[in-house]
Amino acid sequence: MKAIAEHLLQTIHELQALPSLSASCLGGGTNFAIRYQHRVSVDIDLFFPDIIGKPGYERIKEEAIEFFGDNVLNFDYPCDVDDQYIFQRFYVRKGDELIKVEILQNMKFYEKPDLVDGIRLMTENDISVLKIVTACNRANEKDIYDLDYLTDRIALDKVIELLKEKEDRCSDPVHRSIFGLDDERSPIAEPDLLLKFEEPIKGKHARPGHSNPRVDVLPDQKNWMQARSSWRRKVRRYFDGIGRAFPAAQGF
Repeated sequence: MKAIAEHLLQTIHELQALPSLSASCLGGGTNFAIRYQHRVSVDIDLFFPDIIGKPGYERIKEEAIEFFGDNVLNFDYPCDVDDQYIFQRFYVRKGDELIKVEILQNMKFYEKPDLVDGIRLMTENDISVLKIVTACNRANEKDIYDLDYLTDRIALDKVIELLKEKEDRCSDPVHRSIFGLDDERSPIAEPDLLLKFEEPIKGKHARPGHSNPRVDVLPDQKNWMQARSSWRRKVRRYFDGIGRAFPAAQGF
């Protein structure tokens, strides 16, 4: 078993080679799986730092259809409010596999992308901020599993510091992505959200999400319970540092 199947890597390369996606970077769980080789990931999430609007999404659709032909299907805009609050979802067929692709805009990353095996990846600093906010609102085990690996490399208090910098930098309405429609909550104001995964909630179809919530761990990597315990220890240390009482474990 591999973290990233060859057909998925090929599809990422093909998509990022399209002119309409030349400014995009790979985010999501597949970014982490390429970096850490810790779990299986099967979806593609491509992020733009700024607004491309409906015209930009339509160009992606046209170029994808021209390149993939009948093997690209089910183009949809699960959220389509206006040029700012919109994202695109479609599927690419590779043999017997159907790959979900989601294109998000206005995600506000600032560092030059990492180039890994020819794939443009959001940097660990940039994706750490997105991932921790996602984990504190979506409450998904995969997000916590990824965050535990990331915070083995970047301390949790550093991630919180990066989030604070981004919140200060991106406070105007024009900086909001589709997640701004949901009144996203922040672990800076509500540190207990760092443990929200212990009370998971069902995701919304009109928002990006995982195809499969199960964490498919690779051999010789942390299992879910080990990663969960590791994450709780990191959160406990963070709580100690800010003088906050640490809650008892839930969900066992």
